[in-house]
Parts: sequence; C-alpha cells; structure tokens
Amino acid sequence: MWGNAAKGPYISILHVGTFRPSFDQVEIAMCDYPAPLHRLLPIESLVEFSHRFQIDELTDHPHYRSKIKLTCAQNEQPIWIFNQWTHVLAPHSLTKAELAFDIKVKSSAHGWQVLLWLVRHLGKTRHQRCKVVVFDEPSATDAAYGQLPFPTFYFEDRSSSVALKLYMRLEKLPQERFGGIVVRLEWSLKGSAVRRHLRGKQVSDLLDADLNGFLRKNLVLETLDTVALGRLLAPRQARTDARARRVAGLFARINAYNEWNGIGDWEIAYLISRWSPAQVRGNLKALRAKAQAPKKGRPPKIPKKQSVPVTDYRINKCFNEVPIRLRLEP
Repeated sequence: MWGNAAKGPYISILHVGTFRPSFDQVEIAMCDYPAPLHRLLPIESLVEFSHRFQIDELTDHPHYRSKIKLTCAQNEQPIWIFNQWTHVLAPHSLTKAELAFDIKVKSSAHGWQVLLWLVRHLGKTRHQRCKVVVFDEPSATDAAYGQLPFPTFYFEDRSSSVALKLYMRLEKLPQERFGGIVVRLEWSLKGSAVRRHLRGKQVSDLLDADLNGFLRKNLVLETLDTVALGRLLAPRQARTDARARRVAGLFARINAYNEWNGIGDWEIAYLISRWSPAQVRGNLKALRAKAQAPKKGRPPKIPKKQSVPVTDYRINKCFNEVPIRLRLEP
C-alpha cells in the first residue's frame, strides 16, 4: 500500500546487525504559495504520520514559491498521503532526499561498538573529499532533535550532491517523538543526484524507489591489509610482514597527528587514520599528489631514485571486501 522503497531483501552484516531503510527528510519545491497549500493539503494527516512537517515560503527562487520539509518516521505514510494530492497542486520538484539506513542497538555502549566497527570498514564510492571529518559533540539543536552525544563522521561536505554521514541517534517517531537507539548511515541527495539515484524528481518516484538496491550499489565495506600498505609505502624496508606492519603504523601515526588539531580527540584521530578505508585512501592519494607536484627552482643535478608509483590499482590491493548477507526480514 505504501510503496516499494523499504521492501527486502535487507542487507545484514555478521555480528553487527541489519540495515532498515527509510526516508528521513524530504524537501519539495512547489509553485504554489504557502496559503493555498495549507488550504488544499490534508495538514492534520501529514502532521499525524510524519515526524515533522512544515511549509516555508521561498522568496529567492524564480519559479518556485514555497518549500515543503517532510521528515518521515520510519514509514512512507506521509509520502503516500502527499502523493494522493499532487494532482490538485501546481507542479513540484524534489530538491533534497535523505536516505537513512538504521541498525537497532540495545544500548549506547552497544551502539558505540557498532559505530566504531563501521568507521573501521566504511568507504564511499566517488569520494571527492578523500578524508573523513569528525564532529566530536552534537550541537544543542542536534541534541534537541534526538542526536546522542557521540561523534558524527562526515564523508563529504554539506554542499556535496551525494553526502554521506555516520552517527548514532534516537529513532524518529511520528509527531516529533523519539524511540530507541539506532546507528544511522545516511545519504543526502541534492539537485541532479536525486534524479540520478531515484530516477525522477517527483513524489511518486520516492514510492517507486528501491532503497535496499541503492544500499547494495553504494555500500562500501572493506578491511585494510596493513602488510600490503606497508609494502606499498616502503617496498625496500618492508621486506617482512612485521616491518610492513610497522611502516603502516608509522604512516597512520603521522597522519593522525595532522588530524588531531581539527578533531580534538587523539583516539578518534588515530582510529580513522589507522583503519578507515576512506581516510587511508585519501592519505595515499594526497601522498601521490605531493610526489607528482612540480618543485620550484632549478632541479639539482642528482640522479632521481627509481620508486614504484602509487597507482589506483596498487592502492586497491591494500583493501579486502567485507562479505554481506541478504535477509528477507529486517
């Protein structure tokens, strides 16, 4: 009745949990002004089934006059209700869609262990930032909206068309209520990314979307091979596995010191620099770009040492894919 977005099979990770897909916040740009929307839409039903619903006026857009912010509560009822009334409204367009994948946990301590496991194994396709940014404590506004006092890990800037973040929060329920603790993996789609991943920018496209299929395409889980990393960085010195692991550890410690000032927590800085696939890939690519950058001044007449180039193929050989399971029920 409500659509196909949350239908299985669901993705499960051994000893971690099963991802439960849902839409979080959806932004819809409308050609109507807020007053006609309040009169035509079933506001009471939308408020009853959604976590939060509001209509704002747009004053700086040449075509659209209002923006609807619809926050779902682990369901598709508000989207389905809104879709029933689009035929009496002016044209609309999806400008933002947040895709949430939650893992239920027993307590905050259990959630912290799940969060750390995902940080140690989570990557991102087409990672433009090439690093992970950590906010150690949520703001007062985020805490009021159910976010718990644990770090939030951002894989892209907020301005990115496909942003990804990982954090722990309280489950969203209808009428601005909250439930149990979940670890959330959230993709935020903006602009052309909405059409590219959801195959359209209409509300009906949300009901036809396959969220589990999206997760299977975009979920990147890997483990770091420290021996391969050490031999990539120093092939002459890392002739044994023990020396290769030591080289990888020194590389992680150097990068952790660079990230320490921005994060403020040494353990978190060392964790992402040592084990995060997204962060290690970014550090390797930054090292390669620094080596390939032209140097200023007259080059010295010293024969250049022959070194093995750090190619994308050799970087990928440092990571192993984590197996996932498919389940019919969440």
